[in-house]
Amino acid sequence: MYIVAMSTAAKTGTIRLLVRVLISGLSLAAFALHIAGTPRLEIVDRVENYLYDVRIRLTMPGTVDDRVVIIDID
Repeated sequence: MYIVAMSTAAKTGTIRLLVRVLISGLSLAAFALHIAGTPRLEIVDRVENYLYDVRIRLTMPGTVDDRVVIIDID
């Protein structure tokens, strides 16, 4: 029978891996519940809206569209 002692670095690496897996699992569960529509989580809605805005800003052309005209009648 062999007794293997883990070094401090190995223990730290294992703990970090477990924390990463736990955070990823909780995030995945929250988004899966959000998609299913079970409890509607406001924080997930906010993150989704923020990421949508960022995606639109990054893909939006930087030119002015001549087809859009704003008429302001006072």
